[in-house]
Amino acid sequence: MLRIPVTILCFVMAVGLCLAALVMSSLTPFYFALFFLLVVFSTSHRNAMAQLAIMLLYSSIMIPKLPGEFYMYQLLLMVWVALIIAQNIIDKRSLLLPSSWALAVVFILNVFLVIAVRGFGVRALGGGQSGGMIYIQSVAAFAFYIYSRRLIMTEKQWKRCFVIMAILALVPVIAQGIFLASGGLVWHQFLFVRFSSGGLLQYRGQMDGSGTTRWTMLGGLTTLYWIAIAVWEYKGLRNVMMYMLFFAVSILAAIAASYRSGMIITTGTLFLIFIIYSRSRRAAIMLILAAVAVSIPVVSFFYEDLPFSVQRTLTVLPWINAQTAATLDAADTIDWRKMLWSRTVSLIPQYLLIGRGYTFDYDVVELMQRSAFSQSFQLDYFIHVGSFHHGSLELLILLGIPGLLTSVLFVGNEIRIAVLNMNKTWNSQVLKRYFQALFAYFFCLSVVNLLAGSSQPVITQVPIFLGLMWALWQSDQSIGRRKTNVSAPPLKKRIIVGI
Repeated sequence: MLRIPVTILCFVMAVGLCLAALVMSSLTPFYFALFFLLVVFSTSHRNAMAQLAIMLLYSSIMIPKLPGEFYMYQLLLMVWVALIIAQNIIDKRSLLLPSSWALAVVFILNVFLVIAVRGFGVRALGGGQSGGMIYIQSVAAFAFYIYSRRLIMTEKQWKRCFVIMAILALVPVIAQGIFLASGGLVWHQFLFVRFSSGGLLQYRGQMDGSGTTRWTMLGGLTTLYWIAIAVWEYKGLRNVMMYMLFFAVSILAAIAASYRSGMIITTGTLFLIFIIYSRSRRAAIMLILAAVAVSIPVVSFFYEDLPFSVQRTLTVLPWINAQTAATLDAADTIDWRKMLWSRTVSLIPQYLLIGRGYTFDYDVVELMQRSAFSQSFQLDYFIHVGSFHHGSLELLILLGIPGLLTSVLFVGNEIRIAVLNMNKTWNSQVLKRYFQALFAYFFCLSVVNLLAGSSQPVITQVPIFLGLMWALWQSDQSIGRRKTNVSAPPLKKRIIVGI
């Protein structure tokens, strides 16, 4: 552990560097201060780096002006992985690997092959290509997955991480709320918090009087259900009611955010958690079906009186057939995606073995952004930047057959292993509850994005959540080992007694 005088000295040096950054009007000293603090802190608080990364998972906090706009949690996880690798080399420890480590390694090797053939695409390193930061993020995510079984924490530490994670998810909500309330005058918070494109649409709609099409800023509320999962056991009327309250808030926020994929992921996750946690899963499924049956006439009756963003999200429900502006807008989006997919399919034969890569020519993007944005031009733009709005299609074209196969096999094998682990006996029911909740989210996030979303969550987020699941499993196993060590006398003492 660091002594207090050394800690104070490090703090003073970091503050001095930050003041130098202000005087020099340069962020370089700030980056040195941040790096210095991370290195010093991590030498004696290695797992605290991973804990802080978990807390910041949904906060959208990033490091200003850093190339690629890395989220803070990604940087912390990379530092943690680097420290674990260094410790393994020094101590010559054997590495305890998760089940799909070989698929993760194959995926990383395929990424390196695509980079070697198509280019890295990091403008900070020179050249006119962009988009390559996703390679770094995906390799870092898979590296965390590979080394995740070295992350062992207590029940109290896991609980603290998940509660703070849910609270800090409100940071982008507050940041965008301040921006909208000030009419765009207060924007400085977005130096540290990423401003979503949906938030920009919301602001433009408010400024030009066209109305709010998406309450994207409410997306941070969709993770509040983690407070219920972290704090209360799913037993007793009071606890179950608290679960239902937080679940309802999360679902309503997902609906208001007006992203249909997000609503499906959130609702599917919470329904799956409800089924897994229930003593009678058959009864839970029947209850969900009954709730859906009751909601059909209610939603249909009040549908046209709901806000635009809510109407747009609810168009995923098959019984909604009202001809409103929201349903027409949603139908246009689906038709647009179909056109995008039909044009993208023609690219498949060119990139079967070695993908096209996530890189793109940034000068062409700037030229497109200055041009008239017709529907046909939009299609050309999204094809150029590799955003096909279909995860499997993106993986096939951008990373080739090896990228698609390893990703699908990786997700499928982890689903199988997770189901097996959930059915095993756990030493801690609290850690098992967290594991089950992470599994529900990982399952819905993977399936939705592979079928109709984006490939980026599959290769940059899914490995992290799987890594957290393996860390929970290993934390539970360590509890079992501690119990065994406490119950059995040390080996030397047993030999002495025998003599």
